[in-house]
Amino acid sequence: MGPPMPSLVSARRRWGSLLLKLAAVAAAGWAQAVVESRPVLSAAGFGFGAVLFVIAERVGGSTIAPERQPALTPTPRTFWWLFGTGCAFCFATAPLVELQAPPETTHPLWVVGMTLLMVAAVHAWWSEPQQPRPSPKILGTLLLLFIVAGILYGWHLSTIPPEVHGDEAEVGNDAIELLAQRPFNLFMVGWYWLPMFHALPAAAGIKMFGVNMLGLRCSSGARGGRWVSRRFSSSSPS
Repeated sequence: MGPPMPSLVSARRRWGSLLLKLAAVAAAGWAQAVVESRPVLSAAGFGFGAVLFVIAERVGGSTIAPERQPALTPTPRTFWWLFGTGCAFCFATAPLVELQAPPETTHPLWVVGMTLLMVAAVHAWWSEPQQPRPSPKILGTLLLLFIVAGILYGWHLSTIPPEVHGDEAEVGNDAIELLAQRPFNLFMVGWYWLPMFHALPAAAGIKMFGVNMLGLRCSSGARGGRWVSRRFSSSSPS
């Protein structure tokens, strides 16, 4: 007998990949079920599921012919200096937070690190040889999308939904505590041992509009509108 036909081999690989993915989902489900009673085994189960997913992707392969990609532009050396230095500043903040250093020390270090990372990203973007510029039609569509999304997200924002979900209320409590804390400290922990940074957008809204539903939800509406526009801009041709 000769070698199996390519179509038969491809079908076997797809079925094998599917079975491996189902096994990975089963492993992750079991790990989730025992996460409280057996945390170590749960972590092992999640890891095993992740490995199965990787193997499944390798077994299944790709059935789509790869498109011809443009030549990659070498990353500027300045980017790596800025990126590495920014990461170093951010990483240096972590042990100081653990040692309960005052925010007058941790905040400047973290701000400098994040600023360097932002500058590195902008520098790499500007170093591209050709910067595609969006057409006026695309810019107009983005603006219209942002306005429509803002209306949809902002319509009766303080009354729809009428009730306050538990998680939403906890974020609001953390935001109020963050604003009242003296000295101001982003690296405290609040609800469910989450860093207070998670409540910063809500804190900004409460600072602008007061301790009410509009202040609590306005940042979510703004981010929702921005996400819609960003999603369109990343998937549309320029």
